[in-house]
Amino acid sequence: MIGGSRFFISFRLLPFLVGVFFAFLVFPPVLPAATEQLPAGITGVNLVKPAVVQVRAGATATFRFNNQAWPVAVGGTASGLVVNPNGTTVTAARTLELLTRDRDALRTALIERFFTDVQKQIGHRLAESERIYIAEHTTLLTDVKYYREVVLPGGTAVDFEIAWIGTPTPEILLPENPVPADTQSTTLALISRNPPSRSTSRLGTTNPTGPRFDPVQEVAVIKIPGDNLPAIRLSPLTNGDVSEEATVIGFAGNAEATALLSSPLVTEATIITGKLSPATSGKNESPYGPTTDLAAPLAPAAAGGPVIAGNKVVGLAGPTAKGTGIYPLITTQAIREALVQAQAADQTSQATRLYADTLAMFNQGYVSKTVALLEDFLATNPNHVYAQQLLTEARHRQKAGDDRIYWPDYLIFMIPAVLAPAGFAGLWFYRRRQRRQIPPEPKPIARWHFDLSPPAPPVEPAPEPVTPVIATPVPAPMTSASEEVATTIATTVAEPTIEFLAGPLAGKTFTIPPEGFLIGRDTGTCQLVIPAPVISKQHAYLGPDAFDPATIIITDKGSTNGTFLASPQNSRLNAPYYLQDGDIIYLGQETAFVFHPGCPLTSAQFSRTNK
Repeated sequence: MIGGSRFFISFRLLPFLVGVFFAFLVFPPVLPAATEQLPAGITGVNLVKPAVVQVRAGATATFRFNNQAWPVAVGGTASGLVVNPNGTTVTAARTLELLTRDRDALRTALIERFFTDVQKQIGHRLAESERIYIAEHTTLLTDVKYYREVVLPGGTAVDFEIAWIGTPTPEILLPENPVPADTQSTTLALISRNPPSRSTSRLGTTNPTGPRFDPVQEVAVIKIPGDNLPAIRLSPLTNGDVSEEATVIGFAGNAEATALLSSPLVTEATIITGKLSPATSGKNESPYGPTTDLAAPLAPAAAGGPVIAGNKVVGLAGPTAKGTGIYPLITTQAIREALVQAQAADQTSQATRLYADTLAMFNQGYVSKTVALLEDFLATNPNHVYAQQLLTEARHRQKAGDDRIYWPDYLIFMIPAVLAPAGFAGLWFYRRRQRRQIPPEPKPIARWHFDLSPPAPPVEPAPEPVTPVIATPVPAPMTSASEEVATTIATTVAEPTIEFLAGPLAGKTFTIPPEGFLIGRDTGTCQLVIPAPVISKQHAYLGPDAFDPATIIITDKGSTNGTFLASPQNSRLNAPYYLQDGDIIYLGQETAFVFHPGCPLTSAQFSRTNK
């Protein structure tokens, strides 16, 4: 019985253990935090590239002069990095600087750009009379168009809002006395009498007399729509990262304002290799980490692109060259300060974590598993162009048969197939063991039912034969008052008997039949009926042991009030008990009988032994 109970406990724990195992298989490992090691075969470039976007900001217009169309643009393009799944993006502030001005100022800037372009074509600075002549003979063919958009990998363009922008050293200077344009007129009504100087008429021209480089003021924080965009967390730049190889991820193409005149042709960021080194001028340390220069052949529109050193994003590429191929690094410490000003924070997105897991599966050769994961991933991230490219390559390899079996998926189906038969077999052995320890139910026999009402006068037995009753009560012996005090001698019988010492059947003796009987309150199923509420419907079984008919056992049938040996204060009988001569059994707290194989104890003896 004890062994069976232990087996039963283990069997009940089996579903829980299987559930824990399935949970481990179903939920794949996730990308660790920025300070932890990346999955095998995954680099920082793999994870950062999907979060790099192109920023387009400024205005365009088309003028007509000398029967020639003059498309003009101000502003420009740059790269940016999504640093939060909610769409928070960081980029170069210089590209967005014009958007902080009102639209009249933008129109004035367009007019001045038009005069500058005319000067470049004719080859000399315009005199005032020439400017007046050009203004009188110039028509604004199309209304001004404003650009405030972010192009995601793949070419999808979305609008953005400026959450915070720094004030970098001026690189584009509007005229000191800007002339507003008539937004309704088709001619240039006014001209500027103070044209811009050559040194400040172009985006990206260095102003050597300006203040020193302030990395925080070079950052702009913008917000694009999204709730699970590919995003990556930043890592602080340390002295150990300086003088290390670096990788810049950014968009190629033209960073000048003329890039706004055409749709973006490049929809995927490029990877540029370079090196970090201590800054050649200024202090080596600043409140925003070591001042560092980036030596790399940056593409024109790569300004604002993330710089990766040792698989960590340590900053953005500065927009203004300090020399040939030398750019200042906007450190992540400065970027985080700008994020604080914008009341935002950097955070790795779940999309980036899942993409890393899928890419690791692909690199390990689990192509079919990669296809399944990518199909689920793209259902919730349809614009993830790099996941789409990976899915195309995985399907091609799958079709070519270049695949490995991902055993955890097979185990999910194989383990139930093995555990189910094992569980049924274990349950069958357990039930079989239980049946060995519990005697079989007795065959239906004549039942006793005792009425506690006053006894009726004796009736003469009928002459015809009656159905024999196996368990026949033995009449109690006649005693006198003096004999009640003395020891009463009971009639000795050959069959095993029980005599009730207390309870509703006190004083009655019953013979135990070879089949045994059920004791309980239910008249439909029990052969020995005790009409008391404290007795269960099927309280106990009393009869010969199935494996040793010469031994009488009693087995509690799961009664409410229990079955006890010798005293109701003892532990209840939870297993078959082999009765011995003189054993007193309590059914509940008040009903008791004594067992004797041939000479039962009378009620008088029981009352004296319990005094």
